[in-house]
Amino acid sequence: MPTVRRLTAALAVLVPVTALSAPAASAVPAPVPAAASVPVSAPLDQLVGAVVERLQTGDTVAAAKWPTLGPIEDPAREQVVLDAASAGATARGLDPARAVAVFSDQIAASKTVQYGLFSDWTANPAHAPTTTPGLSQIRPILDRITGELLDGLAETKPLRTASGCGLAVRLSAEKAALRAHFDQLHRTALSRAVSSLCEHS
Repeated sequence: MPTVRRLTAALAVLVPVTALSAPAASAVPAPVPAAASVPVSAPLDQLVGAVVERLQTGDTVAAAKWPTLGPIEDPAREQVVLDAASAGATARGLDPARAVAVFSDQIAASKTVQYGLFSDWTANPAHAPTTTPGLSQIRPILDRITGELLDGLAETKPLRTASGCGLAVRLSAEKAALRAHFDQLHRTALSRAVSSLCEHS
């Protein structure tokens, strides 16, 4: 199961790292051009890195819900996240509607992971987590990542409005997926998570 350094440090005592055999996903990001042909800035890589870290919390959220088969859909919590994104965007001089779109994709991507893991664990009980974290311990991490994502959106605004943004985001996402050893499930979710980062693709 993929991990991120900071997420691992915060949650290592909660969820053991285990191998995952994910169910087949419906789409896989297309191959990207060679790195030399598409320049990617460090701020853009950092933004995508925050997206990846947030996505990986979906594994831990799924583990928290699994013992009681808690609902993956949580409209009230999702609205809290979207309201925070809108307010944070306004404070940073960003378009709040764009921020809400970006965070809606983060939520959808996380649910893709959670549904995929629940499906795998149902079919393969040996893959299911044996340690259960509490959602109350995960939410502060998500709140911290929310701030980092908003800061990243502000820092990369000129890049995200450029004509080559779509290609650059794909390249950055592919590099991040390789570093995180993402399986097909997580790659598909990542593709959704970065889909609205660019304001002009």
